[in-house]
Amino acid sequence: MTFHRFQASCNCSALTISKKQLEPGEPFEITMSFRAAQRAYDTTSSAQAFFSGGGDDPWMVCLALTARVRPDVALSSSELFWETYDVADLAEMGFLVRNYSNAKWSGISVVCSEPWLSVRIQPVGADQDALQTWQCIARPEPAQLCAGEHLAWITVLPEGQRAPVWLPVRISIQEPVILMPSRVFSIRDRQDGSQTIDLLFLFRTNSIPTSAEEFLIVSPLGNAIRPEVVRNDCGKWVLRCHITPEADAIRDHFRIDIPSLQASIEVPVFVSSASAGVASWGGAR
Repeated sequence: MTFHRFQASCNCSALTISKKQLEPGEPFEITMSFRAAQRAYDTTSSAQAFFSGGGDDPWMVCLALTARVRPDVALSSSELFWETYDVADLAEMGFLVRNYSNAKWSGISVVCSEPWLSVRIQPVGADQDALQTWQCIARPEPAQLCAGEHLAWITVLPEGQRAPVWLPVRISIQEPVILMPSRVFSIRDRQDGSQTIDLLFLFRTNSIPTSAEEFLIVSPLGNAIRPEVVRNDCGKWVLRCHITPEADAIRDHFRIDIPSLQASIEVPVFVSSASAGVASWGGAR
């Protein structure tokens, strides 16, 4: 028989054969090697060796290799991710640090890249086939966070190891109330600076207002305006507000308070004047 070729299931495996021309009854050896540096988890690799001769049909030898590959430092999570509408709902989240090396560590150190993130460490002992295991509890500080995306890194450095391991941290805090429009364009004429506007509210929280009494529009001077309800449909509120900016009470912004949700929304107001029935928007539309 004559050896023709190898075919492996992945590029992490390689094969060699002791002889390419085989006599009847002659033994031969196939060596399969596996590059563990390209893997960091349980994996299975297979390969086939194809021969011809000794009959009409090609002849094949199939080899399989199963490996448990562990880096010296392994983390149980690839990322820590929080997503919430309420900053107070940011609970603690844990991950494990495992030692798969051949020597014990005296301990590990953990450094957070942002001041709003802290981690406490607790030794666990042997875990699975790891030599040592530590449990790390990450805790965000809600008082230091606002709505938006927040990114950070946790650096884990075992004692006596040169290469640290990084764990990305991501927090997404979405606004519980969306207001449309987010800013109001106001036109004032010489006689009356009042304006009637419709505001659409979208609520992402489970608890939403049940009446217009829960909304309050406050001017910079502290004047309160109660809106009227135009529509209330499955968490979508449309309120109509008749704003009379007496003595420039609402000149550049006003505030909407929703005490039941402990929410407060600042709404910018862009004011233009109207002369002889023609509105001057200052180039902005």
